Amino acid sequence: MLFNLNPRTSVHRFIFPSLPLLFLYVSLFLTNSCSSVNHLSRVELEEVAPKLKCIRERGALDIGSGSTKFTLAKVNLCENKIVQILEKKQFPLKFKEHLSYNNGVLKEEIYQQATNELITYFKNIPLEKKYIKAVATEVFRQAMNGEEFVGRLSQSLGIEIHLISQEEEALLGFKGAQVVTGKKASEIVVWDIGGGSMQMTSSHLGGYHFYKGKLASVSLKNEVLKWKGKKRGSPNPLGQYLGQKALYHSAHYAKENVPSLIKEAIEKGKEVIGVGGVHYYSIREQLNLYANTPYSYYQLEQALDKRVHFHDQQFNGHYKETEATNIALVLGHMKELNIRTVLPVKVDLATGLLFTERFW
Repeated sequence: MLFNLNPRTSVHRFIFPSLPLLFLYVSLFLTNSCSSVNHLSRVELEEVAPKLKCIRERGALDIGSGSTKFTLAKVNLCENKIVQILEKKQFPLKFKEHLSYNNGVLKEEIYQQATNELITYFKNIPLEKKYIKAVATEVFRQAMNGEEFVGRLSQSLGIEIHLISQEEEALLGFKGAQVVTGKKASEIVVWDIGGGSMQMTSSHLGGYHFYKGKLASVSLKNEVLKWKGKKRGSPNPLGQYLGQKALYHSAHYAKENVPSLIKEAIEKGKEVIGVGGVHYYSIREQLNLYANTPYSYYQLEQALDKRVHFHDQQFNGHYKETEATNIALVLGHMKELNIRTVLPVKVDLATGLLFTERFW
């Protein structure tokens, strides 16, 4: 419709054009409108469109040897940043303990415990299962029925689970540390300790150097149990002698197994970032440190002197049986490798998994 103004009355009245003329006006209007929209889109393209494409809501599940961790988050994949943590949960599923008591086989008992806890939890997660990915680590590589167990668990949960290598595990830890700290890959060595394995990772000329160790939280605790003539349970209290023996065992293992390229990276002054529950929860909390506070081996020496005499009831949390041996484990490696301080950060494999595109 067109408007015509009568100059005498200043009243607007409608004039209805012929049908072809109407189509012409409509076409002109739409063309001009689209030009404006296109112009606005071009102006905002660099700011708005990429941001919308970069933001994703994802869930990542880290099925570890000593515990299972889940993170639900909004992430910016273009900037490698976590926009918002929507949900974070840890399950004390002690697969490594179970494996050591059952001759290298993961039995129905631990399968039922895992499925009961995880299925109940995921019923209340408001995210389609296709946007949740999971990784399974060392204990499932060790178990005689590890692949079969992971396959059953994946089917029960309706979530894709990847049984990853120790090198892939190291890279996920490294990626997570970069995301959380914002530090350059060339500036850091990432030290990840789990229940069944230990990794140290350093970048070099676009590639990576790895330390892939088998001495870890549960495995050292089990070694101390053997020294005490026990097959299961807690080694606490360690006592002064076994505390020092565990410390020496850790240091000797580091001396014999950590590659020279990792040792060189530490000697050059790269910052050591501690990821995983041993660094962030066990060590940091036993030292009563605030978040983002590094710890030194002097602090660990003092802590070990006290905690070798602690009984289980004097420790907190779900992992009392490994608290004292965790200190010996970390301190032994720090002394042998001349690591003066470690910065513990709240990172698990789920953090790195959120940003590693090949799993998605």
